[in-house]
Amino acid sequence: MSQPPLEQPEGVPPSKAMWAPLRHRLFRALWIAQLVSNTGTWMQTVGAQWLMGDLGGDALAIALVQTAATLPVFL
Repeated sequence: MSQPPLEQPEGVPPSKAMWAPLRHRLFRALWIAQLVSNTGTWMQTVGAQWLMGDLGGDALAIALVQTAATLPVFL
């Protein structure tokens, strides 16, 4: 049995359909938690790079801080 193609409902603007998943309480909670987590990760990375720069690290050392933070995601 094949699924019907996903189409835009009649009379619903695309912008409202785009935000429709956020109407579900659990999805909205997970989305907000992920946003807060990502923001905290970005702030920690910027802080670590800033500290490395203040401690006299060269450009390579500062770049390695970013690499160490993002390498697990790529692997």
